[in-house]
Amino acid sequence: MIITIDGPAGVGKTTVGKLTAQKLGIGFLDTGIMYRALTWFLIKNNLQNSTIDRIETDLKTLNFDLDITNIDITTVLINKINVTDVLYSSEVEKYVSKISSFKNVREMMVKKQRDIVKNSSCVVVGRDIGTIVLPNAKSKFYLTASAEERARRRFSQNSEENPYSKVLKDLKERDNSDMSRKFSPLKVPQNALIINTE
Repeated sequence: MIITIDGPAGVGKTTVGKLTAQKLGIGFLDTGIMYRALTWFLIKNNLQNSTIDRIETDLKTLNFDLDITNIDITTVLINKINVTDVLYSSEVEKYVSKISSFKNVREMMVKKQRDIVKNSSCVVVGRDIGTIVLPNAKSKFYLTASAEERARRRFSQNSEENPYSKVLKDLKERDNSDMSRKFSPLKVPQNALIINTE
C-alpha cells in the first residue's frame, strides 16, 4: 500500500504523513530530505553554483541510505555520512529549490525514490509524488494552507533565525519556484483529495 501526500512548504505534509504511517503501522518517506541531502553535499563541496553537468556527475556517485521504518526520525546517510541534523539549515534552504529544479536531477532522484519504496508499504510525501514519482498510487492527498499561516508555523519553529517577514518572503519565493518550474511543478495530482490544514 502506497499513500502519497503532496503540497507546498510548511503545509504539514511531514506531520500528517508521520501520524498516518504510525496509525497504519507502515513506513514513511519525505522525499524532500533527499533533495536537501544532495544540496548539503554540494554546499559542503562548494558546488552549489556548479553547472548541471557537474551536479549530475556527482549525483551518479552518491549513495542515499534512508531508514523509512523509523517514523519519528528518518536517518539520512549520504555516502555513509549522517546528515540528518543539517538538512534544515538556512544555507540548505537557500539553494535546495534551485538544485531540485533541474530536470535531470529530478529524473535521477525519482528513480532513487521509487527504488526506496519498492516492495514496501509506506506514506510518501513531497511535491511531485502523486503526479510524477508514484502516479499510480491508489490513495492520494494534497494539503494546502495560506502562505501567511504556513509562514507563521515556520516562524514558530525557527524564530531565532529570521523575522516573520523574511520567513514569509522566502516561503512565497519557494512556492513560486516550485509551482512555476518547467519540470515536475507542484500541482494537485489527478484524483487527489484536497485538504486545507489551516
